[in-house]
Amino acid sequence: MGRVLLTGASGFIAAHCLAAFLEKGHFVRFTVRSEPQATQILNADANKKYRGQLEAAIVPDIAAEGAYDKALDKTLDGVIHTASPFHMNFTDPQELLGPAMRAFTAGASKYSINTSKNIWINLLELFPPDLIASQGAAPVVEPQ
Repeated sequence: MGRVLLTGASGFIAAHCLAAFLEKGHFVRFTVRSEPQATQILNADANKKYRGQLEAAIVPDIAAEGAYDKALDKTLDGVIHTASPFHMNFTDPQELLGPAMRAFTAGASKYSINTSKNIWINLLELFPPDLIASQGAAPVVEPQ
């Protein structure tokens, strides 16, 4: 089975992605912003039988330069990128999506990970469906 990186693993959508990949036998390296979040995921009852398939990487500031350097490497077969900064006072979705994509794609390029093929941001993790539709975006988009 493959090795994948799942960013933002403490999020709602990412939690379902994590379960699906583990059930299919994949190794999942996941990112969260803190050790307590990592411990919570690693010790969750649903994940105990998959402990050998799980590895945590802490990324405290997902928009910082080099944020994903420790999480990314050439052993990965794919990436599911759901992490994004979030605050309630945004006026343009790019305020949230831009920093998330810039930091991640910069790190991915160091390891020759094809970001146009392997990175997906699930906008449903960030925004309600009516806001997504009003911006003309599909629920799942690939970066340019």
